[in-house]
Amino acid sequence: MLTKDSTETLAITALTKALGDTSPEVRSKSAESLSYIASNPKFNTIQCQAIVNSLVQLLDDRDATVRLTAVKALDTIGSDIPIPHLVTRLTDPDTDVRIATAKTLAKLGKDKALHHLLSSLGDVNATVRATAVEALGEFGVEDAIPHLVNTLSDNDPEVRLKSAEAIGKIGSRSF
Repeated sequence: MLTKDSTETLAITALTKALGDTSPEVRSKSAESLSYIASNPKFNTIQCQAIVNSLVQLLDDRDATVRLTAVKALDTIGSDIPIPHLVTRLTDPDTDVRIATAKTLAKLGKDKALHHLLSSLGDVNATVRATAVEALGEFGVEDAIPHLVNTLSDNDPEVRLKSAEAIGKIGSRSF
């Protein structure tokens, strides 16, 4: 009979191995499943870090869906995310990956993500820019206001709308 620890180890080992499967669908589902396991507050910190390290490798996967799932999986896990690896996805060729990365960085907080989100204000995709603007508004950092003022002139109305909201949020807390 298997113990809880041995079944957990068996599952993690199998899912980690499946991250290298030839099928992008299997790699994605394995990453997602590992994130659920690692996000459990009762989960072993050392094993959690091993899962995070395995998921970080998927950030460079050749398949955009796998990269997107890896970003979302790291987001699910939360605080143990290695920022330098995640930041590389802000310039991913796939728009959905860039959007998910900006959202994940936004959840990490201003101290870790502010500089990187400011760089996303120049993204070619309006949704990425709007996501970055929204996150900056949530941070409430006055230093972001000059950048947000610039985005009030963005060619996309959603970015301009989010900029006006963000400036108001920051102003209501700071001025």
